[in-house]
Amino acid sequence: MLLNLILELRSSQRKQDQEIAQFRKDFLTMKHELDLCTLNIHNNESAETRFMVLENRNKTDKLQQELENTSKYVNSMKMEFQIKYATVNKSKELEHDIESLKSLKAINNLNALFDVRNQTQHIENELQKTNSKLDATVSDVEARKQDFLALYQKADLTEQHLEERWAKLSKRVILSARLKPGSYLQNQRILFESIETANGVQNKSSILNSGQFTCEHNGIYHISVYITTNSHQSRYFVLKNGQRFAEAFVSFESYYQTGTTTFVTSMNVGDEFELVADPTLYVYGGYESGITIMQIH
Repeated sequence: MLLNLILELRSSQRKQDQEIAQFRKDFLTMKHELDLCTLNIHNNESAETRFMVLENRNKTDKLQQELENTSKYVNSMKMEFQIKYATVNKSKELEHDIESLKSLKAINNLNALFDVRNQTQHIENELQKTNSKLDATVSDVEARKQDFLALYQKADLTEQHLEERWAKLSKRVILSARLKPGSYLQNQRILFESIETANGVQNKSSILNSGQFTCEHNGIYHISVYITTNSHQSRYFVLKNGQRFAEAFVSFESYYQTGTTTFVTSMNVGDEFELVADPTLYVYGGYESGITIMQIH
């Protein structure tokens, strides 16, 4: 916009300069003609010459008036040009100030951009650290997951083993019985009064009725017998399949005494255990006399 205004002012000034130069040229031409006419008047003062002089003077006056008008117009144009030139200079100063402000704003924007860039780099670094920590955490969680799965599998396997072990244990033979009180003659079988505990035993009725334990499961058994009596110099035998396997003595007269025997033996299905008196033996029943048979393997 400012450039167009300057070009327009310069074009107007050139046009005015050209017009003034043309007026000066015409004025000089008229003056030269006037001088020639004046010279001719002195030499030849004819009526025709006077007429030409008057005509030239009128033209001269007209040209002079036009020249004055043109000079005034030129002066006014100069003043207008000066005003516009001052305006243009002021506009240039304003434009320079605007450019300076723009540069300053650009610098501020650049600084702000650098700040944003720095913050962005900081955020990227923190994000990378966070991602690294997250990856480490994920790896640790995955490792813990594998450990947990291994422990779970081990626990599951252990549980299976325990269940199998418990199933085997639940099938083991356990028999706890109290002996029937009374006086037993030599080689007479001592009977059971009651069965307190029985596991893995199907023939409980037969044991109560006969006083004889018949093995139903192969294995190693722990057998414990205790009999309370006041018989003098008495004993009892533990028979396995009719053969003496263990015995216990009591020898005090008129005093209660408990004779105990305990042992471990291997038994097969069909093997039989029984207790017999030797010679005569009085058995105190209830909790004072009893037998325990337990399969340990």
